[in-house]
Amino acid sequence: MRQDIEFRSKGVTCRGWLSTPDAGVPPFPCVVMGMGATYVKEFPIIKGHLEAFTRHGLAAIVFDYRYFGASDGVPRQHIEPWDQIEDIRNAISLAETLPDIDPERLGYWGASQGGSHAFIVPALDPRVKCSVSVVGGVAGADYLRVSRPAKVFERLQQVILEDRRKRFKDEAQRGYVPMVSQDPERDLIYAGFGRQSGEGNYELFMHASKVAPAWENRVTIESFENKLRYDPTPFLPSLLSVPLLVIVLEGDALVPPEQTIDAYHRVPSPSKKLLVVPSDGGKVTHVTVYTNPSHTAIIATAAAGFLAEHLVKT
Repeated sequence: MRQDIEFRSKGVTCRGWLSTPDAGVPPFPCVVMGMGATYVKEFPIIKGHLEAFTRHGLAAIVFDYRYFGASDGVPRQHIEPWDQIEDIRNAISLAETLPDIDPERLGYWGASQGGSHAFIVPALDPRVKCSVSVVGGVAGADYLRVSRPAKVFERLQQVILEDRRKRFKDEAQRGYVPMVSQDPERDLIYAGFGRQSGEGNYELFMHASKVAPAWENRVTIESFENKLRYDPTPFLPSLLSVPLLVIVLEGDALVPPEQTIDAYHRVPSPSKKLLVVPSDGGKVTHVTVYTNPSHTAIIATAAAGFLAEHLVKT
């Protein structure tokens, strides 16, 4: 069963859904879901995971971050990772108050940037009893640098500086860039550079936008600045005992797995698990995990099984 929910997060209203299992007796364990940087709750990968979670006896809360989709907040289409984490923690606070949810059995799941938050949220919030990271990177500044040639990164730095000067004079003059583009080697976009990364992202988001009309293909230029100061790695030593599942894709061109695997090995928790999903000769990719239901199911089944293992009473 699905119902609309909303909650306040530092004065801003966030809106989303609560999904509960059709079978079983409440109160249910609950997974709070953290999405990618600009995702909205209608994205296909979310639907696949909600179905897997409820089949495993898990309730789930999914919501649009502030500045996106059905949630409030200005400027619109603004990526601020630390605001996202605040929204996630307030969604956890909401879960504690819901009569059908067991406040002692709360977990976290995140994909892409939400997958990066999977290293931070349980380190900050002891209410999170287990955490799942799906194709999450761990170094914002490094991502922006390595996904662009040096000259493009230098151009990006100039664009960021020019936007800061404009915003200093008049906040209404803040600039935007596309999230993705059909020509990522020409256009300055947020999601990578070049044919390998940018074009794959374009396919991903155009597919998702067909069922997510609230998604917009633009982000603030200031979002780049926020990404540059985002780094989950200082939180890794704090994950002393929390069960953690890290899922990466073999040969992932959009979120290279090497750094994430290195981060996994630096987590001290004895209850951690790494899943490297085979590419099946290039058939399973970052894009198909989001757009192909059978590929989404590979990730969703693993995540749901792990969360159920640690949250569902036996």
